[in-house]
Amino acid sequence: MLSKYIPDVIHPFSFILLTSAFFNSDEKKAHVAICLWWLFINMFFEVGQLFKETYIKFIPVWFHKFSFFEAAESYFINGTYDRFDLLSITAGVVMAYFVLILTKTPEEDKNK
Repeated sequence: MLSKYIPDVIHPFSFILLTSAFFNSDEKKAHVAICLWWLFINMFFEVGQLFKETYIKFIPVWFHKFSFFEAAESYFINGTYDRFDLLSITAGVVMAYFVLILTKTPEEDKNK
């Protein structure tokens, strides 16, 4: 049962770490901002499955020209909302935040 929620934990966790590596910032403010950004994105898509009819109305017509964006409509139409997905997403974000904080070296803390 728990295995179905693992992707919801791994997705925000991995994208937070990738984004943090891209920006290469060790400030806690940056970590919080990155974590909140990915929390928002993941929650937006999960809640979009609950309100799929409303969300689909706001997908621009030009999205259909690009297969990458066209998948958004399919995601909302075929996706199933699960409140435990929200919990899993939050767990992934919190885990990523702690990894970012715990992997700072002592020299980085002294420079701040």
